[in-house]
Amino acid sequence: MLTADNFISNLGLEPHIEGGYFKEIYRNSYHLSDKGYSHIFEGDRALSTTIYFLLKSGQASAFHKLKFDEIWFYHYGCPIIIHLIDENDDYKSVKLGLNIDFDSCWSYFWS
Repeated sequence: MLTADNFISNLGLEPHIEGGYFKEIYRNSYHLSDKGYSHIFEGDRALSTTIYFLLKSGQASAFHKLKFDEIWFYHYGCPIIIHLIDENDDYKSVKLGLNIDFDSCWSYFWS
């Protein structure tokens, strides 16, 4: 059975500052400068990046405000709840993963 530690080791994931583990797997060669966008970010940044991201059982990703879109894909393991607050302060949550029971999932995948 695959475990979180298997993925961390085999994919070379490292601790993420907001919680969990990650590895950047793609960085667009085109960059944006902060010219005209300094109210959003400073310096240069890649037009897009892609990462693997993993949360172990009991971990959470720190709640944070996004300056750019994030796109999430589910690959394996237990579902997660993504909490969102939009620019109008309206809250919603989105379940990402298989439509299965949380409790039985944690004991099956990550024990």
